[in-house]
Amino acid sequence: MKIIRTLERKQTQDTGYLVMPDGSKRSRDCRVTGLNNNVAVVGPSGCGKSTVMGVLNILEQDGSLVISDPKGGLYRSISDILVDRGYIVKKLDLTHPENSAHYNPITRVQTSQDIKKLAQQIVFNAYSKESTASRDPYWERNAQVMLTAFLTYMLESDLPREKMTLTTVMEMLGDFTAYEEEDIDKLRDKPVYRDFIRLRDEAEENGEVSRAWKLFSPFVGLSSKTLSCIITTLTAILSVFDSNELSQLFSGNDISFKRLANRKTALFVITSDTDRSNDILANIFYSQALGELCDYADNNCKDGRLPRSVTFLLDDFATNCCIANFDNIISNIRARNISAMLMLQSLDQLRTCYPQGSHTIMNNCDTMVFMGANSTSDAAYFAERANKPLHVMMEMPLHTSWVFRRTEKPRFVNNIDPEEYLEGVRRDCEEREQLPF
Repeated sequence: MKIIRTLERKQTQDTGYLVMPDGSKRSRDCRVTGLNNNVAVVGPSGCGKSTVMGVLNILEQDGSLVISDPKGGLYRSISDILVDRGYIVKKLDLTHPENSAHYNPITRVQTSQDIKKLAQQIVFNAYSKESTASRDPYWERNAQVMLTAFLTYMLESDLPREKMTLTTVMEMLGDFTAYEEEDIDKLRDKPVYRDFIRLRDEAEENGEVSRAWKLFSPFVGLSSKTLSCIITTLTAILSVFDSNELSQLFSGNDISFKRLANRKTALFVITSDTDRSNDILANIFYSQALGELCDYADNNCKDGRLPRSVTFLLDDFATNCCIANFDNIISNIRARNISAMLMLQSLDQLRTCYPQGSHTIMNNCDTMVFMGANSTSDAAYFAERANKPLHVMMEMPLHTSWVFRRTEKPRFVNNIDPEEYLEGVRRDCEEREQLPF
């Protein structure tokens, strides 16, 4: 027993701690605990999900962090502390792109599979909040194929890297207008059509097949009305990316996902809690980050594990975070030394955003924190887990939580005061600065 405790203490020093709302700590080393570090935090607005669970767990880690930060409050309050603790701090600011690190999702793709995933992520996020009953999958599927064709064109052509943006895709769509079926020559006069033909001919000269043309060619034979509807659908999806500020954001890539895996890095993703137009870009970013980190772990790291743990702290999850295929992702990230902390206002939001995967997502969180609810269905879910009457969960005092952790009995706790905790951390920083060594 003594040897195990010594081993746990040593490994915990390298991984940091998972902190409960009362300030108690658990090891984050999955090889010691046998548990994953995924956490679901459920509670209404203002209950302390970000200030209690978010702040405590950001400051008690030794791994890298990707932090969803609506309004930028966490960045303003704790980024200086993270710098003092040796973190590289980056900010992807989608509310004020002029003050942000640069990020271009297109220039991050390397293969045709990457392009397919990016197109699927863009279309998925555009429709994730809509009821499936109100959607026609025909237009959705064809918009995704057309987007894949244009993205593939960018990779196959000699387009300058700075022009490889979603804004350019919008310009190409504007050029590729509908035509009369009996007058195919009008389409052939379009520059975008001639570019695809050029890629086809160049590939054939080399004994190859242009994948861009292969994806694009079926649209040439469509009727004018059908083609117009597909173009209109894709234009509407991409319209959120059409702004001067985002064009500036897309002008480079300052963010390295590999750095997250190797150096202590805190990356804040700042979004607006009132203007949700850029949520789609944030979700594409999370999807690419998770995908690249998993690929890097599988192909470049010993035992398929990142050398430094990476935690995604996703505030307003299921409100502004709808990540394509996330139910499958969260089922498989533990082995790669990746984890997620999901902040939810209600379980109903999770079911709406992930109608087929909400149970899988919750079942893959070995730690759950319930901070109260206005919803009887949420209260009933946790009342059953705690083996308590419904009214106990509905009448929880403010600043209290129920903690559920696999292998442990449910605990009812008083939340720590995050302001007092932060003040103590700042005092420690000041004292270290005054030391003579």
